[in-house]
Amino acid sequence: MDSTHKFDGYADDYTAGRPDYAQSLIDSFYNDYGLTCGSVIADIGSGTGKFAASLLKKGNIVNCVEPNSDMRRVAEIELARYPNFRSVAGDAENTTLESGSVDFVTTAQAFHWFDVLKFREECIRVLSENGKVALIWNVRDMDDPLNRGLWQIFTDHCPNFSGFSGGMIKDDPRIREFFRDRYDRVAFDNPLFFDKEKLYHDVFPDLIRSGKAIRITIFIWIV
Repeated sequence: MDSTHKFDGYADDYTAGRPDYAQSLIDSFYNDYGLTCGSVIADIGSGTGKFAASLLKKGNIVNCVEPNSDMRRVAEIELARYPNFRSVAGDAENTTLESGSVDFVTTAQAFHWFDVLKFREECIRVLSENGKVALIWNVRDMDDPLNRGLWQIFTDHCPNFSGFSGGMIKDDPRIREFFRDRYDRVAFDNPLFFDKEKLYHDVFPDLIRSGKAIRITIFIWIV
């Protein structure tokens, strides 16, 4: 199946079940990496706007680039109250944004779906001088017995399961290839606790959790 359509019909579950992002992560963009409230951002594979909302609250213009129409539909409802929200029908390899039009590219929980080299080329094209890219994941705490149990269930019963977050690992070869081994890796502890309803939406959107996650963010000076 085309990855664009893997989330067809799941946008509402995605919004209900996926956790928000650590405030310390957002603060680091502005305190440590040069992002200002006047910076223009492209959030690629933005889904229902879970991550973009944190940047819109700061007053930034955020181009939410998302290929899945169901995800865009929900984002357009969830983020309609932010005047700087821009909904863009595009994908990682063809954002449709103008060249040199953004200062910061973000992608949360999505990079593992992209063609690495084509996405790199597109980032170089759309970024302004001294622009930056942030790849962001919620990484499960595998010391948590629930997460280990879910891993085993998925491994035993889901033939296409390659690991959480598309099998991405610390300093994954795909990340190193994208950044040419020039990046900062920054981790933010942020324990998250889910009730049964959250588990239903996040893990079994067609069934139940109390788990934790760590935020890992990766940056580079790319242009």
